Amino acid sequence: MSNHNGDLSQAKRLVDVAYDAGCDAVKFQVFSAETLVTRQNPAFPILKENEFPRDWIPILSDYSKKKGIIFAASPFDHDAVDQLPG
Repeated sequence: MSNHNGDLSQAKRLVDVAYDAGCDAVKFQVFSAETLVTRQNPAFPILKENEFPRDWIPILSDYSKKKGIIFAASPFDHDAVDQLPG
């Protein structure tokens, strides 16, 4: 499982830890297993488990802003690019 373990509270804790460590930004990876590999690829289930839920983007962006740290994300597909804050 990825660092957030599929848990929004854990993702927020990652923002907190980055802030407490004096980081200027926190970065997540936004991808869809379907856009990276075929469903027949042995890595597909692992990638699927580790997807960053896209409905978290505005939540974590706002949370980061309130904490005073920059929210950043690496988008892996066109939809992810469009969903990231400007």
